[in-house]
Amino acid sequence: MPTSIGNRELTILAAAQLGDLGAPKGEGGKPVQLAWRWHYSVPGLALWGLLGGLLVIPRENRKWQVWLILVLPLLAFLGRWLVSSDQFEVDMLFYTVATFVLAWTCVWLSAPYLRQRTRKQAYWSVFSVMFIAGLLAYLGYFGFWCSTEMPGFIVIVWIVSSASLTLALLLAGLFCHRKFRVGRLTAISGILLPIVTGPVFIIAWCGAFLVLEGPVSFLQFILGNILPLAIISLVLSCILFVVTLPVLVLAGLTDCYRERLQSLVCPATAAPTPSTEGKSLSEQPSPIEQG
Repeated sequence: MPTSIGNRELTILAAAQLGDLGAPKGEGGKPVQLAWRWHYSVPGLALWGLLGGLLVIPRENRKWQVWLILVLPLLAFLGRWLVSSDQFEVDMLFYTVATFVLAWTCVWLSAPYLRQRTRKQAYWSVFSVMFIAGLLAYLGYFGFWCSTEMPGFIVIVWIVSSASLTLALLLAGLFCHRKFRVGRLTAISGILLPIVTGPVFIIAWCGAFLVLEGPVSFLQFILGNILPLAIISLVLSCILFVVTLPVLVLAGLTDCYRERLQSLVCPATAAPTPSTEGKSLSEQPSPIEQG
């Protein structure tokens, strides 16, 4: 999809067999002219609109320390631009990674409103934000096109990534419920991510294959693809750790992100109100003083 928001004439060539609509270049296809209008790119800006709203609407986000997290999506989309490819599959994969980083940024910008009393509630709150952001990202790239091929694969990867990353962080918080330490949480989440991502990815992918192909083909699929799926899930867990590592670094350097991280992964031990966020932990009233 063109990234320009202006009007222009584009020359396009089919990359696959489109029947009466056109043939690919290797099969005698010829370039055709397409009038691109500025409003065609509007759906792709929805996710950026969500990010902008989270930056300026919540009062807790109107400070420069909070805006440090913008480095993540900016670097992600800069990387996508630097490695831009004419191949649809490659461009889509880089777009998925970049938008996932942007969606994860939205989670931490909305963290003051995701505080819950239990980990189960915190999990579904974070997953809901990732689901909404993923839906906006999908519509921005694919529109209403649905397919069991690459778009379907991207949907599975997004859901698995959101579920696994959130679950790994919350499970890591169980080991920090007595004394919260960002360094310890980082190390434990790095260990838990491949342990969580592997089963979740394999179960989700095999479940989708079972529904689409039936039990006979499913058994053959399991025997022939269990190792490749395990390798893909391991690579995916490494990417997820790289995505969340900058947030953990920010939590170690700034009070506001430390409070947000603690309130999400250890909701029972830290549930500061929005009015106290941004203060150092030593400035916040103790539980005895609050009572």
